[in-house]
Amino acid sequence: MPESFSSSSSTSSKKEQCKTKIQLFLNASKLPRTGRLRSTPDTFAQVSIVPSSQSNSEDNENDAMASVVETPVSLGATELFSKSCEPRWAKVFPIEYEYGTSLTIFVEIRSPKSKSSSGECESLGGAFFDIGDLLGCRNRTKAKRLRKGGCVYAHIEPCRCNTTPSATTNNKQTSHQRKNTSSSSLSSVSNGIINFQMSALQLKDSIGRKIMTGSLKPNTYFEISRQTISPSGTTWVVIYRSNPVLESFKPTWDRVELDLETFCNGDLVRVCVLFLCVFPTVCYFYVTTPWHDFSFVAFYSHFLCLGINIIHNTNKNRHKNKTNYRIDQYSYPYSHPKNEVHPNSLDRSKQVPMFYLIPSNEKEWTMKNETMSHL
Repeated sequence: MPESFSSSSSTSSKKEQCKTKIQLFLNASKLPRTGRLRSTPDTFAQVSIVPSSQSNSEDNENDAMASVVETPVSLGATELFSKSCEPRWAKVFPIEYEYGTSLTIFVEIRSPKSKSSSGECESLGGAFFDIGDLLGCRNRTKAKRLRKGGCVYAHIEPCRCNTTPSATTNNKQTSHQRKNTSSSSLSSVSNGIINFQMSALQLKDSIGRKIMTGSLKPNTYFEISRQTISPSGTTWVVIYRSNPVLESFKPTWDRVELDLETFCNGDLVRVCVLFLCVFPTVCYFYVTTPWHDFSFVAFYSHFLCLGINIIHNTNKNRHKNKTNYRIDQYSYPYSHPKNEVHPNSLDRSKQVPMFYLIPSNEKEWTMKNETMSHL
């Protein structure tokens, strides 16, 4: 009895060691236009997953696919990406995978038919992805063609919280090793949550919007992408996209609350980029593509430390008629200028950092501070 109990415990521990947690990211390209006017679609992705049989024979391969289609386990759906044939969904799907087993993902791209229809959606096609094949790929990315045209891409990334630091028998450690072990305590990092809020000031827009919509005020949103280094190069994966603020030169977006596993995958030095985007302008026969007004590079420490106030702009001279911006970080009990405080969005009890977009011209910045000091 004791021997059997020890053998069962050892097998269970081996299974736990073989299990890993991965993150799934989805995007698509060259999706077909829908409707009678062949307009750009509003799309979202429905993801389902079912562990298939562990046998590798070709005869059971079709049966495994049939079981996936018949009894799928839904993982949820992405957000609705509006007016784009190349959507990049920001929804991150965490999946547990056991090495040596076959795990199949079914991704279906769907588009709502119309606002009047009660929940009816049109399917643009679907594709199957195998987790083992994705892990064996060079960039952990695979593309599949859809039935009605276009491609869907699946990218996975193993979570760093899977590798917990081993218990060392030696009690003597140098200070440098202690710093490394404390910074690499991934269990505490994966449980952490970062929350902040963005607000913009003095945004500008082109005259072309007034010609098409009759309003100069832009519809803006921002998205956060994290850097992914692969053998083929560096790519940016979208991890968050805010709700748009309509027709405002001083937008204040909703509060962002992300776990650190989604934000930086446990790597506190990982580079992230924030893009401020203008929502596409919709006309009867024409839809403008969303363009990035500016972008800046940020680290996890930039969202926490008050000592780092300025985050430099990385989008240099992309639009000659647009002004570059810089980011100034404020947090309570830091003193705010009177006209820059948003009392409805600032929660002093939680001490959430607030970010404001200020023109990068130093003369305008000093003049603005002098005028506000007299108020």
